[in-house]
Amino acid sequence: MNNLLKHENATLRLGTGSEIAICLRDPQRRNFERNCDDFEYASYRSSFEGFQIFNSHGDMIADLSRDGTFDILQGLLTLTLFVDEGAYVLRHTRQGHSLCLSIPASRGWTLQCYINLIVDPAEMKLVPDLTDVSISYGMMGNGFDPNASAPAHLETLRKEMLEGRPQISTFHTEHIFSSEFENPMFGLYVLQLLFAQSSSDRRLITRVLEKIARLLGPMHPDVVAMSLHYMIIYGSSYNPERSTSLHEELGLLRGPPILMASWDILLRAAALNPEALDSDSIFASPKEIISSGLFLKWVIFHDDSSWNHIVRESLDLLLESFDSDISDNAAVKDVRRTFKRLFILATDTAASAVEVVRYARSKDPSLDSNGNLIAPIATDRIYNASDMAFALRCVAGLYEWAEIVPTFRGRAGWLRRYSGLEGDLLFLFRDLAAEASAIELLDSRYVDRLLAARRVPMLVLAAAISNLDLCGWLASKIMKRLRQTPV
Repeated sequence: MNNLLKHENATLRLGTGSEIAICLRDPQRRNFERNCDDFEYASYRSSFEGFQIFNSHGDMIADLSRDGTFDILQGLLTLTLFVDEGAYVLRHTRQGHSLCLSIPASRGWTLQCYINLIVDPAEMKLVPDLTDVSISYGMMGNGFDPNASAPAHLETLRKEMLEGRPQISTFHTEHIFSSEFENPMFGLYVLQLLFAQSSSDRRLITRVLEKIARLLGPMHPDVVAMSLHYMIIYGSSYNPERSTSLHEELGLLRGPPILMASWDILLRAAALNPEALDSDSIFASPKEIISSGLFLKWVIFHDDSSWNHIVRESLDLLLESFDSDISDNAAVKDVRRTFKRLFILATDTAASAVEVVRYARSKDPSLDSNGNLIAPIATDRIYNASDMAFALRCVAGLYEWAEIVPTFRGRAGWLRRYSGLEGDLLFLFRDLAAEASAIELLDSRYVDRLLAARRVPMLVLAAAISNLDLCGWLASKIMKRLRQTPV
């Protein structure tokens, strides 16, 4: 395995200065005979499939099944690639969704990601064990030596942290400052543990943070997170030459961090400075957080424009209802023509579908019980829990969710396209519809608890509310048209 992961054997050369090495391993080493039949070979190899690497722009740059080296006798699939320093994401796609890991590349280092395959008892087949991933950094050109002491120390500490029994000792801190120290991930673990201990020495934390920043660079997302944590705790920067502005520090981020603890720190900093967030920030990417393990993991759907498909299906339903309506009413004909034009625009490009429906809503607005215009919720301008709670109450009380939600039973594809957060809110709105006064329970404290439980920033909750607002409006229009259509 060491030879397979050495940089001279890199499969792809897509940049300079950094490396990413991925190793998928079957620890049982099901050593097939070299003359195994094609079916057995294909079946075994399929257990290693589904892994791809994406850059910060969302472009797929490597497919492990296509670009990696597969050794059936050793039960290994490996890939080493040269890349520029920056943000990268490892995705594994299976059963309708992709699970993502952040794998940022740092100049002079090889990010090493090791994933074992285990038997899934439900399917009785080998699947990647993404709950027990190992991520570390090694000096470029050194490959991987499983007998070296540094990886052993790192793995021991990782296992202890996973099991909730880590102990910071003099050995840990002395090792970081020794001449043999060459694994920044070990330093990040120690920093995480030092910050968690109220009795930790500030001078020691400063020295460790300075050492890790020198190794990984000041813009590494986990270094940015630890720097922010230092600023929040002590009110100053660990480095006199570094900015003390949360806004400027958040602006250094080019991708999500590796550690879940770093993500929680970034969420805390973002909550203190919500104006720093926008739809292009790193906080807009991880929407469905997997709250287990040491490393940040999140889920996405195959189709990032999934909501646009819901919009298009909704418009299609509207068109069906219009086509079955033989009324000569001029107003109905005008609305029908408007929606047909909008539908043509929406089918030209799925990316514009949401904006098309928002435009349709502005042409055919909703009115409240007093006849006042109800505009779409402007969630992009919400920066605090109180305003977010107000938006939640508005969407919860504005539409007939008790009637809307049951219609999804016949359209399971719609519900699968919602994020978990959107789906939970959808059913919450349905339950609250039975008791209007219960909507008032959606206050700022509820928003704070929801964000903490989901481990997502306000930006993600705002997007979910906006999508459900659009869903409620579309569903209400569809239901109204169907009621008006003669049977």
